[in-house]
Amino acid sequence: MSTFRAEYKAQMNGFCDANCKTTAEDILKRAKEKSMSGKNENETDNVVDFTERKTKKKAWKALIPAACFLLISTTALAATGHLEELFRNIFKDETTAEIVEEGYLYEIHQTQEEDIFKSELVAVTGDAATPKLVFDVYVSDEQVVRNNDQIRMLAYVLGEEQYENELDKYGPWEAYGQKDEEIPNLYHVSMTGPSVWMTSGDPVVVDILQINVDLQNELWTTYETNMVYHFTPPTELYHPVSDAYYEDMKFSYGGIDYYLNNATFGVYRSELGFQYDFVGTTFAGKETDYAVLEEKLHSNWLEFVDSLVLVVDGKEYKVNPDDKGYTWCDVKGEAIGKNRCGIYPSFPSVDYENAESVILKAGDTSYTLK
Repeated sequence: MSTFRAEYKAQMNGFCDANCKTTAEDILKRAKEKSMSGKNENETDNVVDFTERKTKKKAWKALIPAACFLLISTTALAATGHLEELFRNIFKDETTAEIVEEGYLYEIHQTQEEDIFKSELVAVTGDAATPKLVFDVYVSDEQVVRNNDQIRMLAYVLGEEQYENELDKYGPWEAYGQKDEEIPNLYHVSMTGPSVWMTSGDPVVVDILQINVDLQNELWTTYETNMVYHFTPPTELYHPVSDAYYEDMKFSYGGIDYYLNNATFGVYRSELGFQYDFVGTTFAGKETDYAVLEEKLHSNWLEFVDSLVLVVDGKEYKVNPDDKGYTWCDVKGEAIGKNRCGIYPSFPSVDYENAESVILKAGDTSYTLK
């Protein structure tokens, strides 16, 4: 067992010995008393709710080896001060582990419960371009726990105004939860969220709308949920990024002129922002309907972006193969201009602040970014 796991286990055993005097018999007794009492739904106490939930008719029941943990209001790893080890050991995310060690962390500890799930939004971390949310999800169904080393979560992450009035315009974010090595019915989830809402300093709403299990099967078991969290993350909680803006940096490919407008250099990735017009180009001919050309425009982009090279102090970086960007177009002129298109590919993270030279090139065309 690793030093961390041994320390973790010792600390939590001590915590439970000192604070968790509830036995399995106590839990069952208290649950029966609660079911007989007609308790007001707004009241709370420190036992697991055994009443049946609406969707799957699954009863909340403690898995006895983890009974004590289910009664603790804060996440075990956060309580022991080792959230960075969660990223390092469970998520295999060394970058975020180092960010947490540097103190870029905002703890939230809000808990919601529905069906067979009890979910805690533990904390927010990441950098100003790639914020991350950390969830702990307890599952009360023994068969689900036994059959699943992973769960899949979908959640809306929006500003309050967008959540309350424009929800139909947005899609959910996706993440997979990993089973804890010590607590059998606990899954840890790290979800990347949208920087536009999460780093503004304004209130944020997170709504877990779906959890999937039985992922090894072709047909997942889907639980529709509505576990909603409200919080306001301070802007200074995120690791800083470097933003740069450019003019007149044109790359031409396949009859389209792509203009580099901006770049964001963070600890997770370097994101470049391009814009282009298609109406009136040799590529489009007489066609003015973006929907007709979308697939063809994206194919042209994929060919072009593979030719881009980011050169930092002589070292070359190619576009991240799983994040080449997808072309979109402002067909109504609501954001960047009517029929103007934008696209944001990602390259590996580089140390922009300390770099002496940053160059972007494609074929015979190159521009100095720093």
